[in-house]
Amino acid sequence: WLLHADASYDLVNDYGNRNAIVGKFQKVLQDQRKLVMALKSFSFWSGIVIPWITIIATGFYIAAAGKLVTEGELSMGSFLATITLYKDLGDRFDGIYADFEALSEVIDPLSVLTVQFNLETDLPQRMEAHEAHEQYLARRLSELPPTSASLSESAYDTVPIFLTDVVIRKTEPPTPGVLDPHRRDVDLAEYPTAPRVSEPLSACVEQGSLICLTGPASCGKASLLSLITKDCLPASGEIGIPPHLRLVRVSREPSFVKSMGLYANLVFGVLSSEGGHTYTNHERVGNILRRLSLHHSWIFHAVMQDCLREEEELSPEYHEHADEEDIFQEMERCMREHEEQVTAQASTLELSEVESEQDHLRYWYDCMSRSEAKRLHLARAFIASPEVLIMHAPFDDLDEGLAQDVLKLMRDFVDERGVALDPATKHCRRKRSVFFSAKDTAMCRQVADFTCTLGHDTVALKLEPKHGESDGGPSWLWTCGQGG
Repeated sequence: WLLHADASYDLVNDYGNRNAIVGKFQKVLQDQRKLVMALKSFSFWSGIVIPWITIIATGFYIAAAGKLVTEGELSMGSFLATITLYKDLGDRFDGIYADFEALSEVIDPLSVLTVQFNLETDLPQRMEAHEAHEQYLARRLSELPPTSASLSESAYDTVPIFLTDVVIRKTEPPTPGVLDPHRRDVDLAEYPTAPRVSEPLSACVEQGSLICLTGPASCGKASLLSLITKDCLPASGEIGIPPHLRLVRVSREPSFVKSMGLYANLVFGVLSSEGGHTYTNHERVGNILRRLSLHHSWIFHAVMQDCLREEEELSPEYHEHADEEDIFQEMERCMREHEEQVTAQASTLELSEVESEQDHLRYWYDCMSRSEAKRLHLARAFIASPEVLIMHAPFDDLDEGLAQDVLKLMRDFVDERGVALDPATKHCRRKRSVFFSAKDTAMCRQVADFTCTLGHDTVALKLEPKHGESDGGPSWLWTCGQGG
């Protein structure tokens, strides 16, 4: 489980939900504590206490019988028993020495880990950036007219997201076209890397906007999105994001915690402080899966079963009647059904096919297609419902119809301040904003509030508002270079 959690560190970082991993680990420890303690107790009594008690009792017996040996009333066997006693004591001390020697072998890996844990990080710079965001929010609220409620939620919604003279620096090796074509043993390390620096970028966007970043490959779309999510820091310039907004980054490649189930992966991004049931109930999860055309898949039924089972386990009635014996009986029943199913299939399948089928039964993530994994990856973000959603290439691996479904879902996410939530509480929720990168298509231009086109030099070349944009809609200001 820890290996799977470590492999999914990027996912944990994207959703800022380290508490979920810690809580899951604590639950695993609690579930195993009784069995582990029972095994430890058995090992202690059988391997340590009883042998030592036997040796001590034997020693006391020989000491008490020593007088009989001197008087000639005890045979030479007592002397041999004493030798045997010392031998047993030596064996015990040899075991202790072996334990200390094994412990000494752990010191070297611990020293390496200690060095790694004490390496310099970018935490001070991130803390400084967060303090700057807090100062920016306080400054914006202080500039509000005295008549407005500066501490109301609507006032916080008026604070925009901005970039001021931000420079993106990238270092890339030269392309194969500029290398000597007559050399076959080309080593890129011999060539100096070429620094690639963008022009200063400045932008200001209101909350509640749907922004599309387009442009050719390697033009800086992912780099710009990473700056907004604070995954990397700009070479220079300033980025202002209201600190009360939660940002979630959705990576290009689908990512899952493989040791967790389907439903647990879908609701992984929901923070416990947000009122879990409102965001994770089966009706809302099912609605979002339907919007992504997953309701005809086996995934939908598996998720609904996991969701209903968890809701049942969280109910007070379940905890009043459930005990350890029922849980173990359920585990035995599931294992027995699984063995019967595999045995029934073994008569008709080859050995390799049986092993493949067992892997599929065990690992749900191997049963998904690329498109299904991508849509589950996106569904998790909509279920989490953050204030700012950053999506890199969300339409990859999707056909045109599915891409339209995702784009409509993004549009509703912004307009309704969340998806599949109570419409009556819409104005009680904070505004939602979405930044996403995509190919330059007419579909994106029609749905997005603004489309920003980037060039090969990571410079904004053109900014187009949505056709028919009203004066009262979201506003966006973009400049590049000096003077805009």
